[in-house]
Amino acid sequence: MVTLGIASPPERVPEGFDLVEIQCEKSVPKKSAQLPKAKYTVHAPYYGTIATDKEQKAKDARMRIIDASAFARKVGGKLVVARAGFYAKKKPGEVFEIVKRNCKNLKRSMSVPLGIETQPRQSQFGSLNEVLRLAKEAKIVPVLNLSAIKERDGKINLEEVLNRVKMPYCHYDSRVDIETLAYVAGKMYDVTLVAEDEKAADALSKVL
Repeated sequence: MVTLGIASPPERVPEGFDLVEIQCEKSVPKKSAQLPKAKYTVHAPYYGTIATDKEQKAKDARMRIIDASAFARKVGGKLVVARAGFYAKKKPGEVFEIVKRNCKNLKRSMSVPLGIETQPRQSQFGSLNEVLRLAKEAKIVPVLNLSAIKERDGKINLEEVLNRVKMPYCHYDSRVDIETLAYVAGKMYDVTLVAEDEKAADALSKVL
């Protein structure tokens, strides 16, 4: 089964999608407006870092994610998606342990599952392998940003990537091969595909 979703700011949520990921780009809304009937997830504010051992910075980032969790609960959301941050001057292995510790602490204060998203830059925590390892060791949901994986690695084998997760939750846009994505998703038991813009959403819906 393919669940078709779209990423959207909270002030203009579109209708007609199975799922909407509400993007809290800068801040989490204090209250929810009337929303179309759909399943919901929430993306925590983009800035902030849990990839740090500086306690105040990590605390500020954790609170934004916890606020997103509270908002998700208000709208019946089933997942909060977050970005971990940058390596800064630390080694990736060291940062992995910091992120894992912060994720475990976060989960104790969250009312919905936590997802960590793959990231496009080599300077960011969030390679595919890191996120999948984090999913095993910290019990978070791996969020596969397919375009980010392609940018980071220089290429992407969509079938190989999607089949590394039992029920993948994916972001995509027009930088990935939409027809191949539709073909691979159509063979899967359960996959959620969240378009990052309506152009990509329209392209996928036409070939599914």
